[in-house]
Order: sequence, then C-alpha cells, then structure tokens
Amino acid sequence: MEDRFNYSNFDPDFEHAKELRRLEDEQIEQLKRMRGDIMTVISPPKTQTCIPIYRDWERAHDRLWNLYFSGNCKYPESKFRRRFRMRRSLFFRIQHDIEQAEPFFTQ
Repeated sequence: MEDRFNYSNFDPDFEHAKELRRLEDEQIEQLKRMRGDIMTVISPPKTQTCIPIYRDWERAHDRLWNLYFSGNCKYPESKFRRRFRMRRSLFFRIQHDIEQAEPFFTQ
C-alpha cells in the first residue's frame, strides 16, 4: 500500500531542497572554520601586547635628582613647588618621616 502522507510524493522538490539545506549547512561550517583560521593568523599572540621600549631609568632618575633635589639645584624653589605641588622643605620632611618609620626606604 502506498503511503499518502510521504512528503517526497507530495513535493517533488523535497529531496532537492533537503540536499540544498545540507550543502548550505556544510558551507556555513566551512566558513566558520576558515574565519577561525584567519582570526588566529591575524590576531597577535595574547602574551605580547606591546613592543618593549628601552628607557634609561637610572639616567632619568639622576637627571631629576640633579634638577630638583640636589644641594645645588638647577631650578629654584618656585619651580619645585609648581612641579610637585609642595615646598621642597615639606617634601624632605615627609621623606625623613618615612625613612624613620620604615627602614625599607633608607639607602
């Protein structure tokens, strides 16, 4: 006996449409895989976020010390106050108190 509710009998293009859907799904999966491969090639490694730049920190520290903190400073008290927003005497008082309280900060 013939099945009257068989969709392939009802729609002659049913098998063709089913095959097209399967091909579409395969293509979508293939594009997702390709996109993932491209994104891994384009994306930089997670560990390297920036290019390291060499800076001479010790020389910069020495320069700053000689300009503002040494016995014969290049800049006067007014420039010190403008840059650090406090008087030089207050800065040295804070430094002295910290050194007394915490031995870590003594040289």
